[in-house]
Amino acid sequence: MKSNGEWYSEQTPVYKTWEDRQDREVLGKNALYYGIPSLIMIVLLILG
Repeated sequence: MKSNGEWYSEQTPVYKTWEDRQDREVLGKNALYYGIPSLIMIVLLILG
C-alpha cells in the first residue's frame, strides 16, 4: 500500500523532478549553513 504522496509523485513526473530539485536546494543550503562553520572549527582545532 502506497501513501498518497508516493502515488501522486508516480502519476505526475513533473512533481518528482520538482521534489528532487527542492531536496538538492535544501542540501545545498544546509551545506552552507553547517559545513562552513564546521570547517572553520576543525581548522581552529588543528591549529590550536
